[in-house]
Amino acid sequence: MSINKFFCAFCNYTSNRNYDVKRHQNTVHKNVNSNNEKNINDSIYRCKKCSKEYKTKKSYIAHEEKCIGIDILTCPKCMYHFSSSGNKLKHIKRNNCKAKSIIYSITNNNITNNNITNNNNITNNNNITNNIIINNYGKERLDYISIDDISKIFRISEDTYINNFIKLKHYNKDFPENHNIKYNKNKGCLVKIEDEKWIIKNINDFSKSLLLDNTKYLHEYFTNNKEEFNKLIQDIKLYNLIYMKLNYLDLNINSSTFKILEKQLINIIKNNGIL
Repeated sequence: MSINKFFCAFCNYTSNRNYDVKRHQNTVHKNVNSNNEKNINDSIYRCKKCSKEYKTKKSYIAHEEKCIGIDILTCPKCMYHFSSSGNKLKHIKRNNCKAKSIIYSITNNNITNNNITNNNNITNNNNITNNIIINNYGKERLDYISIDDISKIFRISEDTYINNFIKLKHYNKDFPENHNIKYNKNKGCLVKIEDEKWIIKNINDFSKSLLLDNTKYLHEYFTNNKEEFNKLIQDIKLYNLIYMKLNYLDLNINSSTFKILEKQLINIIKNNGIL
């Protein structure tokens, strides 16, 4: 029985499975033709993040807006790779996995495709970090932020919990795919609005909208999970105080507190999350 061989278009890599070649090309040759909508085969639109193929540009664009750069057999939360879609589905239904950065998926792909066995080679490979797809602003991963994390921020942060939540969301060292806000001394505040595009923002205006947007999110999150927060925050006075402050900030009533938080947030942005 003859076995089909599939060949990489850019190097000598071969495999018996076309899927392995696609994954190899997406990982090892990710930057090749990265500025083109179509790769290798001009009749097919191929996602440069995960190598999934589409016959129409409309379907391709719709997919790329949501794609986080993992293949169809990888759990989008814990980045564990499964041998079949059935095993992946069972795993997701159990919903007992711990969220991990997409860097784990990239590392595993590098191990598979390059036969890397030395852990030191993996951790010291700057290309892995450089290959991470940064999520656009407003489309961050939030599945790794648990109700326990938010409850802890509420309990220990006093008036600064909004900014501490922003740091956890945008500057978490374990989830670099959310690092879509950065500060450059020459250019100022840069925000990733579109794929591969960083837009210069007025830091004063942006910090205000960032503060309001995340206050609104926390207010809605707190309201929708009142019972759970009530169990986690035993102190009823603290519980009521948090709820009151969220309402005040959400409506921009407490202007003095808001201005203090705004100044602190500007310093957080200027120091790229370190404060």
